[in-house]
Amino acid sequence: IRQLKEELMMKEKKFQDEAGGHKVAKDKLAKVRRIVNERTNVLDDVNRRCENISQHIKQLVKIINLCDKELSEQQQQFLSVSNERDLLGTQLIRCNDELALLYEKVRMQKETINRGEAGYRARQEDLRLLRLKIEEIKRQANIADERAQDVRQLQEDIRQLTYDLMVQTSKVQALTEEAENPKSALRWEKVEGRDPDPEELNRKITRLQRRLITKSEECVEVDMELQEKQRLVTELQNILARQPGPAVVQKLNVCQKDLQRTCFVMKQKASELNMAATHFAELKYEAARLRREVQETKRKYYEMRMSNDELSRNMGNRQHVVTKSN
Repeated sequence: IRQLKEELMMKEKKFQDEAGGHKVAKDKLAKVRRIVNERTNVLDDVNRRCENISQHIKQLVKIINLCDKELSEQQQQFLSVSNERDLLGTQLIRCNDELALLYEKVRMQKETINRGEAGYRARQEDLRLLRLKIEEIKRQANIADERAQDVRQLQEDIRQLTYDLMVQTSKVQALTEEAENPKSALRWEKVEGRDPDPEELNRKITRLQRRLITKSEECVEVDMELQEKQRLVTELQNILARQPGPAVVQKLNVCQKDLQRTCFVMKQKASELNMAATHFAELKYEAARLRREVQETKRKYYEMRMSNDELSRNMGNRQHVVTKSN
């Protein structure tokens, strides 16, 4: 009986120990269940957040795809705008070259026209001076003609006086020969009249000689003036022959018409150049705006990638913690 009691006491003690262990295990199991429930709730929360993040990631992927598509379209548009800008730049350079060439041609034509106008004004001034000189020469020629008429009258007088002198000389010579002939009956005739005083004859001869010398000098001066006027008339005829004729005036009119037409073309080119410059500025502004949009899209894309990477790291860390806790 004592042995049975001892065995019973041992079994009871063992039962109590097992009951205490069972209670401890039960408490531990309850604690573990509580932890598991908490972890399960956390895992459910994490799963829900993962699903939300997955949905958000899908939305972000769609947005990224849309951004990539829009970026590609904007790049294509940017390339087309760049090509158009390059084409407009080339056209602008060509227009500038053509405009510079036109300006150079206009400058040369203006210089030619200015030289022609200056020459034309100089020729007009020469013509005016020549007309004045011609009038002066005509006036002097009229005076010379009047004086020449006086000279011709004097020459007639000189010839008449010379003829009278020759007649009187012939008479004197004939009378002298008749007087020297001893056989002539007239030698002894009394000659009527009287011999002039020698001093009076000398004065008359001297006066006539001075008059003849004066008239001869006047004739020489008139001849020299006539020769000078003839030389001036010849020079004037040569100068008038060198003056610009109708052909030069017609050429000047053609140059003026060409200049007007060139100025009109230059104005058209300047208008086209201004329009091209305005369009080029608009394209440049549009290209800058597209660059800014591309940079902004890239920045948003990189921010989304960084946020996705951070979410992925957080999810990995939480799953690792849950696994480690289990």
